[in-house]
Amino acid sequence: MPYDPGPTEPNAKGMYNFASEYLQAANTLKTNMKNMGHSGPFNYTVSHAFELFLKSYLMSCGLTYKDLKKIGHGIQKLVNSCAEWGLEFSEDEIILASVINNLNAHNMQRYPMLGLFQIGPIGFAEPENLLMHVENYSRKIQSAIERK
Repeated sequence: MPYDPGPTEPNAKGMYNFASEYLQAANTLKTNMKNMGHSGPFNYTVSHAFELFLKSYLMSCGLTYKDLKKIGHGIQKLVNSCAEWGLEFSEDEIILASVINNLNAHNMQRYPMLGLFQIGPIGFAEPENLLMHVENYSRKIQSAIERK
């Protein structure tokens, strides 16, 4: 039987492309949400895209998949790591990270929550705004990866 080494670890570009697929899925969900408000599947895909964009930047700095597993899924931890590796964050990007961190911290994208929650500045967490900010951020990451 031939040796099968199993799946190979992604590189920065592969991780970036995977993040882009999640962002495209978020766009599709948003287009089809029609008055759903904050949809769990939308919030999950847009927040996962953001996480993967952060990880793609870290991989472009030389971190391995194993290193990323040690950092985990925490958005704030990933943002701090990216900053340590030289990525600068605008005020809007810091707010975006905070909003997505809040979604993740309360598992709001995975499990239904009742009541009113403010996960960020009014209007910032609306689906079209989240998408716009993550799309802008993805272009910044793509530029940073291409410069490395």
